[in-house]
Amino acid sequence: MGKSILPLTAMFTLVLSAADTVTLNDGKVYEGTFVGANADHITFQVDGHTKYRFAVDEIHSIRFERSKGASPIDQKYSVLKGSEVALGEAIREEQASPDSRGRYRLYQNGAIYYTPQTGAHAMRGPIADRWLATGAERGELGYPTSDEMTWPDGRRGINFEHGTIIWNQHDEPVVEISAH
Repeated sequence: MGKSILPLTAMFTLVLSAADTVTLNDGKVYEGTFVGANADHITFQVDGHTKYRFAVDEIHSIRFERSKGASPIDQKYSVLKGSEVALGEAIREEQASPDSRGRYRLYQNGAIYYTPQTGAHAMRGPIADRWLATGAERGELGYPTSDEMTWPDGRRGINFEHGTIIWNQHDEPVVEISAH
């Protein structure tokens, strides 16, 4: 399988190839399995039980094992498969988002979006439709930072980098933008 390179930030590059590895700016290479990410760090499991956290600014590149379906999007899909959030079958290959900062894959019943800063999160239904109508990742909200949550009062919501979309299942979803 060939390699493709996608710049995610000015700090490091995501490389798709035949092995899960993290290469640091100082040249050190760690092999393992991608576990997760947030705005500050990436977590890898290197020997089946030891986890390493790498600061985003010390990472040069990350390589995902594509044949094993080890990308963060594929991992999220595996977790959701068979749950009430099941997205159905993929209808497209994983691809770079229009802003070149993240990646996404479309499914029969939604999509999964990923950036190293936000992690991989499922989007579906009226909340996803509202997010797309606001400009998706290029809009004021940015990328999702959580999966859909249900509050005790029955409302549902997804957090984003710069706000939240809340839906009560009766009215249109409401967009709340965070003050900067």
